[in-house]
Amino acid sequence: MHRTADKAPNALAVMSLGGALQDAQKQTLFAPFTAQTGMSVRLRGWDGTLATLQKRAATGMDRTDPWNLVLLENSSIRLGCREGLLLPLPTLPPDVLDGLDSDASSRCGIGALRLNIVLAWDKSRIDTQPTWADFWDVARRPGRRGLRRDPRGTLEIALLADGVAPGDVYRVLATSDGVDRAFRKLDQLRPYLIWWDTPAEAVQIIEGGAVLMTSAPNGEVAAANLVGHRDFGIQWQQSLSMLLGWSIPGRPPVWPTSPVPGAGPGSARSGGAAAATAIADEPPKTRAGTTDARPPPGEGAHASEQTPAARPDDAGRHGSTGARTGATARTGATGGIAGTDTQPAPTTGTARASGPPADHPAPKGASPASGAPDAAPANRADTDADRMDRLLGFILAPAREAAFLRAYPAVGVHRHPQGDASTLADDSPATPDHLRDALRMDDEFWEQHLDELQARFRVWLAAGDSARPSR
Repeated sequence: MHRTADKAPNALAVMSLGGALQDAQKQTLFAPFTAQTGMSVRLRGWDGTLATLQKRAATGMDRTDPWNLVLLENSSIRLGCREGLLLPLPTLPPDVLDGLDSDASSRCGIGALRLNIVLAWDKSRIDTQPTWADFWDVARRPGRRGLRRDPRGTLEIALLADGVAPGDVYRVLATSDGVDRAFRKLDQLRPYLIWWDTPAEAVQIIEGGAVLMTSAPNGEVAAANLVGHRDFGIQWQQSLSMLLGWSIPGRPPVWPTSPVPGAGPGSARSGGAAAATAIADEPPKTRAGTTDARPPPGEGAHASEQTPAARPDDAGRHGSTGARTGATARTGATGGIAGTDTQPAPTTGTARASGPPADHPAPKGASPASGAPDAAPANRADTDADRMDRLLGFILAPAREAAFLRAYPAVGVHRHPQGDASTLADDSPATPDHLRDALRMDDEFWEQHLDELQARFRVWLAAGDSARPSR
């Protein structure tokens, strides 16, 4: 009897962000991996937030429904590693590391792609290329606007629209006056805003005519034009470059068996993650088109509030590098990828453990960061760890990256020759030249300031009562 991949036992659970991005990853990364190795991959969508990982750890879902690999923002990877929500990565093959951008690798994450957050508009309704200043000019360009329900990217755009030069954005945002300035600018658009949470939602709100213009990841807009035959413009000037990376979820050395304060379902600190468990089992359902004051799906409470102290015996068990070597025998489960119709019967002996074995070594290459808690105990069986080594080595290889970039208009994380950036049409595909002119999102800034600015952002959202604009 055939099984669908979604029901495949021993399938590696990989969480992406839905939309055209996830479709391209399935086509160019995970389906070829399954075809070459016979190992099953279950590719699903999630909201990309640490709040969801926190809730899963607090409620035990990370044990009953483990995730092997997740795609999320680089600033979230930094925070999740510090909190013990993400595991140190294994040693990666030399061909993956050679030529990798300097900021695309960290203790708990490896870069997957770069997206530019651009200004997108419906060309059938606007015949000239708008700027962020035009985005705010609702008198001359009446209509709703779309922005991401997260301070990251949104506050930078507000300052750009207010005349701050790209090179000064983070210097201004690091001051209390600069933060006030960004929120005052957002106040001007409050009644006209529709929020998006995932890359796919950003395009859905403009496809459905809910907004005239929106911030959006360039890849989703370009895919809508190429696949959906839409006519949406992309404004590359003053775009923001965002790094997304792969990480392996874990859990802190000690985590309460009941939800921690502020991270439980429906709590204000959960950052809107009350529905995250439903989102996790299917492509992210759109909540686009809403104007409510729900908290953004942010990272929830962080280490200072939530992560309990490690047990004394954890350091001895998990504080050293792992003993596993590249010669370890790899037992791969056969199977397929989510969305395929059939797959071979699974090989026995590869079931994931529901909890970490007491003697499970830390992943290869692990070395506790100075002042950080010891590495979280792995919650995967050795066979899963070995399969993860093979999966990461496969999908991160430069040849795979090249195949992915042919299917999805993003920018890779390996260094490429720089060309002439003098002419970049608004409908051109993404190239490394766009990175040169874009404002790179400062992940170190957001690692340091996300908690405070996210709290301020939630308060601002809750105070809005987003009244619809008068007609």
